[in-house]
Amino acid sequence: MKYPKLFSPLEIRGMTLPNRIMSTAAVTRLAAEDGHVTQNIKDRYQRLAMGGVGSIVVEAAVVLPSRSSFNLRVSDDQFIDELKDFVAGIRSVNRDVKIGLQLIHFLKVARTGWRQKVEDLKPEEIAVIPEQFASGAVRARAAGFDFVELHMAHFTTLASFLSLVNKRTDEYGGDFEGRVKLPTEVVLATRKAAGNDYAIGARILGEEFTKEGNTLLQSARVGRRLASLGLDYISVSAGERFEDADTPLPNMPPFAGTGYSGYRMSPRWWNQDGVQVYLAEGVRQAVREAGYSTPVVAAGKIRMPDLAEEVLSSGKADIIGMARTLFADPDWPVKAKAGKPDEIVKCAACGYCSESDERYETVTCIEWPKGELNAPSPWYLVPPCKAACPAGLDIRSYVDLAAHGHYEKALEVIEEKIPFPATIGRVCPHPCETKCNRKELDQSIAINGLKRFIADAVYARGTRTVSPAPRIHNERVAVIGAGPAGLTAAFNLAQMGYGVTVFEALPIAGGMLTVGIPEYRLPRDIVRREIDHIRHSGVEVRTNSPVEANGLSLESIQKEYQAVFVATGAHKSLPLGIPGEAANGLLSGTAFLKDINLGKSVNVGKKVAVVGGGNVAIDAARAAKRLGSDVTVVYRRSKEEMPAYEEEVEAAEKEGIKIEYLAMPSKLIDTNGHVTGMECLKTKLGAPDKSGRRKPEPVAGSAFTVTADTVISAIGEEPDLGFLGGTLKKSGTFLKAQPHSCETEKAGVFAGGDVVTGPRTVIEAIAAGRRAAIAIDRFLRNEKHEEEQLAPSVIGMADVEVARFKKRERQVMPEAQAEERIKGFSEVAVGFSEGAALFEADRCLQCGLFPNKNR
Repeated sequence: MKYPKLFSPLEIRGMTLPNRIMSTAAVTRLAAEDGHVTQNIKDRYQRLAMGGVGSIVVEAAVVLPSRSSFNLRVSDDQFIDELKDFVAGIRSVNRDVKIGLQLIHFLKVARTGWRQKVEDLKPEEIAVIPEQFASGAVRARAAGFDFVELHMAHFTTLASFLSLVNKRTDEYGGDFEGRVKLPTEVVLATRKAAGNDYAIGARILGEEFTKEGNTLLQSARVGRRLASLGLDYISVSAGERFEDADTPLPNMPPFAGTGYSGYRMSPRWWNQDGVQVYLAEGVRQAVREAGYSTPVVAAGKIRMPDLAEEVLSSGKADIIGMARTLFADPDWPVKAKAGKPDEIVKCAACGYCSESDERYETVTCIEWPKGELNAPSPWYLVPPCKAACPAGLDIRSYVDLAAHGHYEKALEVIEEKIPFPATIGRVCPHPCETKCNRKELDQSIAINGLKRFIADAVYARGTRTVSPAPRIHNERVAVIGAGPAGLTAAFNLAQMGYGVTVFEALPIAGGMLTVGIPEYRLPRDIVRREIDHIRHSGVEVRTNSPVEANGLSLESIQKEYQAVFVATGAHKSLPLGIPGEAANGLLSGTAFLKDINLGKSVNVGKKVAVVGGGNVAIDAARAAKRLGSDVTVVYRRSKEEMPAYEEEVEAAEKEGIKIEYLAMPSKLIDTNGHVTGMECLKTKLGAPDKSGRRKPEPVAGSAFTVTADTVISAIGEEPDLGFLGGTLKKSGTFLKAQPHSCETEKAGVFAGGDVVTGPRTVIEAIAAGRRAAIAIDRFLRNEKHEEEQLAPSVIGMADVEVARFKKRERQVMPEAQAEERIKGFSEVAVGFSEGAALFEADRCLQCGLFPNKNR
């Protein structure tokens, strides 16, 4: 499990919390004004429980016999039965969750701006407070709550007694013993009434963040005292004091959530994550030094499971408290437990929920669909860049980390999904950029260039060390094919704890990365370095190990390995299907590029014609140009329909390569058995064919000749499946496998990448490899494979607070001059400087984290 500490159980006075995630009390304003339970508040807490949280502290229940301002009440017995039904409803969706009720006593506030202070309370009013809490706890227990939490934080009565601003001169104020007297009496009375077998916690302030307010120095003393009284946990919050509140509007009461103190209760986007963990750590240290093992709850913008795990593992806290984080995504726990942190809908820390409370409105989250009272189920909201990425890369996170200079952390985010970050940063067609919301403001973010910069910057430092992933499973997995799909699957399976062996027929690993893409686009040392990373992670790669029907076969591999992934790609060029193909001088595009990349001597004539419009065709044309040839590309459709990457086509044209659009070969011309030219016909585009593109039709009487002593055919590729014999079913010329699980009809055999789909992009192959690894893991663990998930909700430009951003020109990737670069195979794209990369990262709108509150 990725987060073992976070999902370990915790015993608290006879009750077992199934994990260390606590939903701390947060106002919803969903109770009735007179304190009764409503269907809306039932729905809210049931939705929260469905997400797998370990414990829930239900928002403040008032122990006073008065109007509760849309808070629950436990001031008399009439509320017990409906609270019992409320608790039963939560348990019906999560039988393991532990449910607590927070008990609150508050001082009066008037619309005139007057508010009651502890100095205003008469001794007889103070005297009844402990019994009010005690009776509330008895009712909570009768209603079925597993525990109660005494609210001693923020603007509450008990917090005000504990504060240094308590200026009472009698026994309930002045010095520490006076300030702690009433809270002590409340704890003792509650324990006596509720019983020694019932869990009681308290929420305190680690820091008030107001003038003369408590700091950690005072809070540590409070924590020690509460621990000595036998409290079962201490939850540490901060801020939200009336002493720091903004001046209220006319005829409106003061609101404690305003002012700096209020902002520190709910840290905003400009605060770093975990900004208040140090408060819980300080209280916990004081409690431990005093000899008590009382669990301490940390809160304060803990939005992601990596941070939560670190807080627990380093002993800064025992439980992670969340309020807004679980508002934004109640499924946070189940996603974290499943190892899918990048699917968490991240709290924007925008303050929308707090501001709703200030307006005395029902509290909802800005991230939810407009008009919804709760998050949908399932809940998956993503920026458009991530939705467009075949691998589902968390682009928003790594760009933000890069903007702050955290390149190593940014690379870790990328490598969660892509073990070839520097490679992808060079060859990906970046569909993410076409969907980027920023393009509606000016231009899309140069996402792929940033990815390349991050990887190159980290590797340039030379500080990375890679250790083998621990082997935790006995099963072994074989991967046939060391291309991007196969190596990605192997890497992920090794990370999961399996022994993995990759069988590759060629003398070098990498598949089309090493033998298909020319070095001017993808230097070999870049690929080699990333394959070495995969090897060092625990993957065995056997080159010169072809799988053949009569040698090392699929059947023999299955005897030794418990699962097999077939990822042999599509390397076999399709024939032109025209007269004259037997002549010398006709080469296949894939074979031509493979020979160049393997360092073999390749001879081409002075004039080369390349047939095709895909990436192989353009790569072959640009490679031939670097060998000194005059090159013409013949493509049967228009430029707009050309499948090759647009920037590669433009680069080819800059390098002097001629492209004949709307033309198709009709026959090869040869002299003495060697190609001397190619006869072509002009075409026009007719009705769409099955691919959805308009079908090229030859134009009568339009024949023309392209002079060439070498013709390179690059009209498409297909797999060579002869090594399988008839062991696996095919779909046409490709292997047949389930698209989401990569399962073939043969148990334990999986297939993915180009061998199944036909030639696709490298990022799509990587995505297929990851899907296969997940499916193989589930197969070997005898778990049911997940069905296809619902498409995520995508954040649109209308959901972004655009006024926060200025128009800034997109950074252009520097390139070597065309007249120089065609002299050899040196890399064309130079890469961003650090300054350019930081500028570009700062252009990111961080969609979802700067929401438009007026939408």
